[in-house]
Amino acid sequence: MFFSKKKGKIKIDEFTGDYNFKNRYKTNIKVVPTGSTLEDAKKNFVNLIDQNMKKLQSVPNRPKMMKYFDNIMSSNFQPRIKELEEFKAAGGKIVGTFCLQVPEELIYAAGCIPIRLSCAFYDSISVAEEIIPSNTCPMVRSSIGFPFLKINPFFDMCDVVVIPTTCDGKKKMAEVMSNYKHVWTIELPQDKEHLDARDQYLLQVKLFKERLERLTGKKIPRSNIENSIKLLQKRTTA
Repeated sequence: MFFSKKKGKIKIDEFTGDYNFKNRYKTNIKVVPTGSTLEDAKKNFVNLIDQNMKKLQSVPNRPKMMKYFDNIMSSNFQPRIKELEEFKAAGGKIVGTFCLQVPEELIYAAGCIPIRLSCAFYDSISVAEEIIPSNTCPMVRSSIGFPFLKINPFFDMCDVVVIPTTCDGKKKMAEVMSNYKHVWTIELPQDKEHLDARDQYLLQVKLFKERLERLTGKKIPRSNIENSIKLLQKRTTA
């Protein structure tokens, strides 16, 4: 109970802005795909990546810098996995993200590496339907089912997963995933036209910064944030 009434006055009891899903929304459902399901999913996953890579590489006038991303996005994960394993072995933290609303600038400024986890893989949808309704958003079902297939090593490497509350599906996804991974949410205002919505979002950004500082055990200096902003600006103009 956050508020209690005493002598005609309302006072704040114990309230924290740092919401934690621990010990809440528990589920004992365990999805164990069969061997054939896993093998088929792995083959389809690799084929899907290869098909998409061919489409991307066939685009005319591609920037030369895209070759770097070709290696990252290819079905051969090993070079990137090795980089991340070495980073974690040195004490680094990996932050999984869903949606563009996660401020990656702060993640880089904290010395962490962000990994984009949003999924559009059809084979993982049926697995998620063991847990959530079949009429839920396909992207949400795909993202929830993906960890059970164990074909994407990046999810397991994440120290925390950040999910903005962009829709009802994402809110439920955060609750479900909190059973399998440490989850942070970024509460987004429903109307961006009002000043209180701006203030609400700024508070969430500040809270996200504080969480990253606790995760790494280090304060984020302003200079790091400025450098991270410049870095991501280079990415968008490449």
